[in-house]
Amino acid sequence: MASALPLNFVAARPLGESLPLAEPCLSARAWGGVCDPASIRKWDRLARRVAEPNPFFESWFLLPSLRAFDPACKVRLLILETDGEWLGLMPLRRETRYYGRPLPHLSAWQHSNCFLGLPLIAAGQETAFWRALLAWADGNAGAGLFLHLRQLPLESQAHKALEAVLAEQNRTSGLVHREDRAMLASALSPGAYFEASLSGKKRKELRRQFNRLSDLGTVDIARQSGDDNLSDWTNAFLHLEARGWKGKAGSAMAGSPATASLFREALQGAAQHSKLERLTITLDGAPIAMLASFLSAPGAFSFKTAYDEDYARFSPGVLLQRENLAILQAPGIEWCDSCAAPDHPMIDHIWRERRAVGHLSVAIGGKLRRRLFGQILRREMRANPATKRPMPRTEPMSLLTPESRDLFAASYPEVPHKLLHSLHQHPLLEFERLAQLAEALPEDSVEYNLANLPIAVNGKPDRGELSIGDMIRQVGTAGSWAVLQNIEQDPEYAALLNALLDKIVPEVESKTGKMMHRVGFIFVTSPGGVTPCHFDPEHNILLQIRGSKVMTQFPASDTTYASDQNHEDYHTGGPREVPWNERLETDGTRFALTPGEGLFVPVMSPHFVKNGQEPSISLSITWRSEWSYEEADARAFNKKLRLLGLRPKAPGRWPQRNRAKAFGWRVLRKFARQS
Repeated sequence: MASALPLNFVAARPLGESLPLAEPCLSARAWGGVCDPASIRKWDRLARRVAEPNPFFESWFLLPSLRAFDPACKVRLLILETDGEWLGLMPLRRETRYYGRPLPHLSAWQHSNCFLGLPLIAAGQETAFWRALLAWADGNAGAGLFLHLRQLPLESQAHKALEAVLAEQNRTSGLVHREDRAMLASALSPGAYFEASLSGKKRKELRRQFNRLSDLGTVDIARQSGDDNLSDWTNAFLHLEARGWKGKAGSAMAGSPATASLFREALQGAAQHSKLERLTITLDGAPIAMLASFLSAPGAFSFKTAYDEDYARFSPGVLLQRENLAILQAPGIEWCDSCAAPDHPMIDHIWRERRAVGHLSVAIGGKLRRRLFGQILRREMRANPATKRPMPRTEPMSLLTPESRDLFAASYPEVPHKLLHSLHQHPLLEFERLAQLAEALPEDSVEYNLANLPIAVNGKPDRGELSIGDMIRQVGTAGSWAVLQNIEQDPEYAALLNALLDKIVPEVESKTGKMMHRVGFIFVTSPGGVTPCHFDPEHNILLQIRGSKVMTQFPASDTTYASDQNHEDYHTGGPREVPWNERLETDGTRFALTPGEGLFVPVMSPHFVKNGQEPSISLSITWRSEWSYEEADARAFNKKLRLLGLRPKAPGRWPQRNRAKAFGWRVLRKFARQS
């Protein structure tokens, strides 16, 4: 049954279609009840009246989404209506969990392929809509502790009106997540914009790549706006995407009947409403790069793109985006939302503008409910330093804040120290995406075991019964620990790793020589899990993404915790785990880490980790250097000397170099390979 609430009417400014002046009501309706032609006509008229478009909530996209992902009809459409005309619409669902935590709430409904949560609101009705929605939520909160609004454009009229209503009603709210994604908005011609965005060297390289691609056959670029051959084009896109890494990871749209169906229906619906643009690069008639965009004046939205990874050396995705700059020449289109993750390694280097999008949580209900929400919000904001101190919108992705980078420069490579970062909301570091990555990585790149362990063990611990993917998805109850090694085998994670490490190359190479062998690790740990004491040969920055943990570190040069023989054994094929020592319990320096914080770990510094009471994700970005390889080879050479009955001196720590012993080990190793 729909619930309705009358509200004072605020007249809309005319936009070519006048709105009847009468008292509006907001009702919550089952979406199955608005699939009839008359309702869809009202819905489409509302979409034409909005000041700020959102194609993902228009009838031709949202109804296929609901059919695909809400077959039980749990989603309700909140509709503001007067005299039979719709003034506003937002899908909403009652949720029992809030980003993995058992916190019931009311949430604007979206799915993983819906890239904007802006309600459809008739121009001029923004204030009336929010007053109506909040009043409805107060009276229909049920078990919900608060209202959560996702992916609202933070510079939109709708958001400004919401902020005004919240202030008017003295209603507590918080911006709990903010991201700045690439946007295209310029009066420049496509050629001039491209020239301003990329260096001459990069443009020259792209011309060379295009010419080399043309040497292989006939290259054509097609831009289509209707539904001609749409079915064949859609099939080709799904096939192209499934052939790439998404297919291997199990996240391609073709791998899910529901998602594939949504893609087909959405493109067909957009074409029927004259809101679809398709861009294709073909080689001898076969597509090697494809892009589907939605046109909803005054904006456009890049919905889905795919390219043939067999031609990655020619940068087909970048070549496609070079052509896509012309989308601003379409009638009525003033800007284009990339719909990409923030700090995207490709599009962020081409599109220079940014669109700020945020998640907001809002108090609802009576005094007791609002007081409880206030406590929840304060805890969330304390654990989310990047939201309280957002980076400038135009700043490119950076590993460290300026203050942390100065500290790193002063402390590297021997002094452990805490740092601040802004990666803890990155989409590549969500649990489901990590489960997909784990399932796609080679078996020898995944290590996982039970997490209820002492701080020191002999040999490798036992593995649980779950598969690695299920372990990550059930990490809250699995009682396990996992590490995904060499994540750079996946192109998206390789781009992330390199973009981060590129920022600190000057600080590294000025002290320890060339930065080499960049490797990324991701740790996923159940509540209370322990990573036993061990050491690693890499320079390491550990970035806390989710949950909390405490790392205890010991000096690498102190043989009290790891003997010279422990180090030598490791560098000649032995384990990295440190044997039990009662001083491990009492000594060491403890570093507590929460999301948004990081820690530098020096080469071969023994350490163990105790996880907090929530599931944890940590990203470890590592590299080797000339100095670290010399230290490792000197350790291996010492092992040979010890086998001869000698008592060699331990390699020196930085800034001492260990070139002589390293050279000796390399000569022995070369001789052994040749004999």
